Amino acid sequence: MNTNHNAIQAAVSGESSHGCTGDSVDTKPRFCGGSGMARHQELVKAVRSEMRRHGVVMWPMTPGGVAVARGSQMLCGCVGVADLNGILPPSGRWIAFEMKTGRFSYQSREQRAWQATVEKSGGYYAVIRSVEDAVRHIAIAGESNMGRL
Repeated sequence: MNTNHNAIQAAVSGESSHGCTGDSVDTKPRFCGGSGMARHQELVKAVRSEMRRHGVVMWPMTPGGVAVARGSQMLCGCVGVADLNGILPPSGRWIAFEMKTGRFSYQSREQRAWQATVEKSGGYYAVIRSVEDAVRHIAIAGESNMGRL
């Protein structure tokens, strides 16, 4: 199995590929040292865990390739897609969270385009820098959705 495939499987399962673990119970994630990408993945994992505690199922979206038969790759996802996407109960509203940590704290042009797509579709998009941000934005998404029900 190649390295890209392992990283994609780890992202889908919510597992960290670098051996650090976030606190899945505490609302304040404990980020371990390491690269900016490691901190980013820890934030994704912590937010996903906290959202489950609030009854919101979210799944990671990581564009890239997956190894398939005979050494070829199948490309998955769109460039700019939010890190976590989900459905807000009970309304079924689409929610999308883009995680930002450290020096990766700005949205790319493709991420801004994805945000516009989500919002035009009636979904809710937010840039998230902490678990507390995510909890706050879930409340805002629910309140701002009341007129749509």
